[in-house]
Order: sequence, then structure tokens, then C-alpha cells
Amino acid sequence: MQGVYIYLGTQQSSHSNSGMGHIQRIGLAAGTMKRLDCVWSQTKLSTPTKIRIYSTCILPVLLYDSET
Repeated sequence: MQGVYIYLGTQQSSHSNSGMGHIQRIGLAAGTMKRLDCVWSQTKLSTPTKIRIYSTCILPVLLYDSET
């Protein structure tokens, strides 16, 4: 099969629909956001600190494997 390869444990193809992988990533990121509810509700943490936590904990989960 031409144009098919395995990348980070998932099969990639120029002809296949990878929508399910994107939906899974969104679900995992949403779960991570939910687990950090105690952080988001903290009034002692500043907004820049919360944004930094988001950037280091949520975005990598969401964007993992997105470059393919």
C-alpha cells in the first residue's frame, strides 16, 4: 500500500480519514482540563500562571501527533 506508514503507534495515510484520532485527542485534553478543576478554581493563582499551566499540561495532550 503506497502512502501508508506507522507514526507514534498509529497508521497514517494520505487517503484515510484521521478524524477519529482528532476526536480522541480532544477528549483526552478535555479530561485533563477536568482533572485540573482544582487549579482553575484557585483564586490565589494569577491568570498568567493558569495560562502557563494550560500551555504545559493541556496543549501537549491536545497537539500530540498533530504535525502528521
